[in-house]
Parts: sequence; C-alpha cells; structure tokens
Amino acid sequence: MAFKNRMGEINFWAIPLKGTPEREQLEAALKDRSSNPEINKKIKATIENAKALLAVQSLNGADLPLDKMLREYNNEYNNRVFQHSLRHMPTSFNTMEAFNEFLPPSATFKIRKEKNYLISFVDYLDYITSRDADPNSQPEDLLVPGVIYSYNGSHDPLELSFKCSGDKEFCVSGISMIRHESELNVMMLAGMICDLDKESEELQTKKTENSPPHKAGMTPDESLTREAVPLIDGSNLWKTIVHSRIDLKTKSMDVRYIAQDCGDSFIGLTDDVSTFMDDRGNFFSAQYEEMAKSMPTKIKEFQSLFEFIKVCIDLPAFLQHKEDELIAERHPTRLKELQSSIKNKKTIKLVEKSEHYYFRNVLFLPSEVYRTNSNKTFFNHEIKIETSGYWKTLPIGSLGQDKVGQPIHGRTWVEKTLSWVEASAAPLHTRTASKIKTGKNPGYIYVMRCAAHGKDIFKIGLTTRTTNIRAQELTGETSSPDQFLVVEDWDVADCKLAETLIHEKLDTYRINQKREFFKARYNIIHSTVTEIVERINDSQ
Repeated sequence: MAFKNRMGEINFWAIPLKGTPEREQLEAALKDRSSNPEINKKIKATIENAKALLAVQSLNGADLPLDKMLREYNNEYNNRVFQHSLRHMPTSFNTMEAFNEFLPPSATFKIRKEKNYLISFVDYLDYITSRDADPNSQPEDLLVPGVIYSYNGSHDPLELSFKCSGDKEFCVSGISMIRHESELNVMMLAGMICDLDKESEELQTKKTENSPPHKAGMTPDESLTREAVPLIDGSNLWKTIVHSRIDLKTKSMDVRYIAQDCGDSFIGLTDDVSTFMDDRGNFFSAQYEEMAKSMPTKIKEFQSLFEFIKVCIDLPAFLQHKEDELIAERHPTRLKELQSSIKNKKTIKLVEKSEHYYFRNVLFLPSEVYRTNSNKTFFNHEIKIETSGYWKTLPIGSLGQDKVGQPIHGRTWVEKTLSWVEASAAPLHTRTASKIKTGKNPGYIYVMRCAAHGKDIFKIGLTTRTTNIRAQELTGETSSPDQFLVVEDWDVADCKLAETLIHEKLDTYRINQKREFFKARYNIIHSTVTEIVERINDSQ
C-alpha cells in the first residue's frame, strides 16, 4: 500500500478535531454507549492488547542502532495516540510511518517485519565503483514490499565522513529502507562531528519554536534532558536522523527531512511543504509560510547526506552479490526481561506468538578492504529532487488525485512551481572528507574509470583542485563516451612526484605511453598508489 493509501486509512480512523461537528457527534455517541458494559469490556480489552504489543515490540529487536531508532519512533507515535490523537503526530510521521503497520481499531502502530544486516559501508563504496557493480540492478526487484531492510554499519562511523556546506561534517552509522509499491522510504542514522558540550549549552539557552496550532499545548516529558545526544556514548558525534521518500517510478526524491536529537525533542528541517499547512492547504500563518520558503535553502546545506542516500539505493544489489559470504548471527533480544514476573508473562500472552522474538537473525558480511586515508567521490544524478508540487492533506472523506490524476482519499497532489524549492534542487556530488597534505606540490592522486572503456581499465592522474571537478571535465570532453567516476583518490604532499613514481611502477600496464590509462586489476593499482603516497607523505 502506497503512502497516499496508508494516510487515507489513518485519516479515516483519526478522531475529528475539537470544535468540529464531527467531534461533537462522536462525543455524543460515546457518551450514549458509556453505560454499556459489553462495549466497555471490548474497549478495555483493545487497549490492553495494544499496550501489550507495544511493550513486547519495544524489546524484541536485535538491539542494533537502526532497530533501536525504529522503536524510538514507534514508541513516540504510539504515545501520541494514547496521550493525544492521530492528529498530533510529529513531522517525521510523514516518512517514518512507512516502517509501521497501522492497527485499527486501537489506532496504534506495529513495526513491520525486519531483516537485519551488519556491513561495512567502506566495503560497499568500493563495490559500487568496481566492475562488480550491476548498473541495471533495481530496488524493486530485490526488496520485498512491506519489509524493513536495516543495514547497520560494522565500520567505525569516523572511518567514513562526509563534508556538507560550511564546516558541517557527518559520519554515517547505518541505513534502513522499506518499499511499498514504487515508493522507497529511507532512514539514515548519522552523526555530526562537533563539540557536544558546547552544542548542549546552546540548546539549553535557545528558545523553543512555537508548535503548529493543532499541536499547541504539547510539551516534552519532564524526565527528559535537553542536550545534544551522542550517536555513540563517549563520541563527539551529534545523533542526526536523515529520512526521505523516493518515487522509484518518477525517479524523484519527494521529501527530505533532517532531525537532530536534542534529548527532549528534535531540531528538524524539511522541504515537505505540507507540514507547514492546515488540512485546507493554507499556511498556518505568514510566519509558517516564511519558514517553508526558507527550508529548501537550509536543507541544501545537508544535501551531501541525501546524495549519499541515493548512492545507497544499490545496497540490496551489494548484499545479493555477496550472499555466499554472509554469516548468520543470532542476536538475543531483551524480551526475556519481560518474563521476570507473572504479570509480565500475562502481558506477553496477549501478543501474537509471531512477535515473540527472543533471538533475531543478523546477517554479517566480514570486511576484506584494506584501510587507507583515501578520499572517494560519488555521483548519482538519476534521482532528482521533486520540485513540481507537493502533497496536500484533505479533510476526512475528501477525494483528491495523485501525480498522474488517479483518485485518492485524504490527500491530493498540487502541481505548483515553487521557485524557492527549485533553487535548492540541483544534484551534488557525495564525497568522503579529509584535509589535503601540505608540501612542495600538494594535491590529489586519483583513479577514475569510465564504464565504456571496458574491464580493468583505469585512468591515474593528478589534480591540484578537487577530483570531482576533474571527473566532470573528463566527462564533458567530446572524446569521452560515458561518465567518469572517481574510484578513489589520495591527498599527497607532492602530487607531481607521486604521479611520476606511480606511472613508472605501473609502466608495464600502460595502454598508451601518451595517455594515463592502465589495464590492471584494481588491487594492483590500489596497493601501488597507496605505497607511494604513504612513502611521500611520511618523508615530508
């Protein structure tokens, strides 16, 4: 079931807003039935069963970072249902609901079926720039609809960092994705490198922004502390959650969200225009309209993270390619903690046995990559940022239409050119970050490949600018039949000396003495470049 249909079902079960005729009718009907013992018994049983499920699923995960985050969102949504209503969901609900199954009549949410992996993202990035990568792989063919695929990083997050605009630098811990028809929802767990103590001090003095009218009066739990929450205890990484919804049919990223964990709430950015509007498609106020217009520019500062999400669409193909190397691990869950008392045993019995996970299978892919201080640049221009319009929520029972004009309930697609959205939609490159060495001729040694050049053919050269600029220049040349991709690059104190020594050592593999192309297996090229670069850098 796609987003538009899921939201239509949720809207159907949502309690009408206070002050509306629909709300008055509902309250009158409930008052009439409040004296009926059978109805009260059913209501009590529904609530008990729902709370039992929430207690069980909060502890039945593999206890890895991604399934913990999925459960954190799930707990928040269910707490909103019990304490407020379906109309009081946080902004993240517009994408993260896809990872949850809606359960009427309790109007609660169950985490969908999960498949867990432990992989090195450094290995994955090597794969997608190698000859092993399948250029024709499609997520639709490899992801079972309605199943969560969580790819937890087995690498140290600091081993893989990405520069965003300004001085922001992020490390990636893992990615979860789920497909519904041609819709792909993605959640990425990342960390911003910063001084957490300083950020926490600023958060405690910063004024909290006003909530939208329909969420007025909602406050965080008093037991929560306002602080910049670390991605990993003891680290200098501020936990940041990145999520988006991608339309695989139109090849567009429809919405983008950034959420930084502040302990008692999240600081969020999104280009989802509908989050600033009421159910009639009007901005809550002039202030919210200005906020909506400023968001695309603000979120563009984090665009490298969204570009990395695009790059990671081929994760299922990577795991399929490596399926013979996967090792199954049994990870105990914390569900047994509930069995410590007779009361808790009764709670567990209220929940279907299919949710009684005392162990979770996790597929682990051992790493084989030799670590270096190299940089990588990746391009993925196939998925574009949606700028032609936005989804607008409609009143319950109202009929709208989707992007192609098909009727849907509860939502409608508004075709509208928004210049303030278009300005931030240009695709960027994704690059792992490090500082260039200083020396006589500082620069980069790069290895690039062009798919049209055949197997094991690589270009090895130098640049004193950035390798992505050089790749774009090579791609733009009339002699280039296809796009050049940076396989790997190294920052070196003397790039001219390094290039000379590398070309001399690899001379037997050179295709043409007047060109910088070599035909050799990549492990030969990789070890040669690494050896020479490290020797030069160590001598400076």
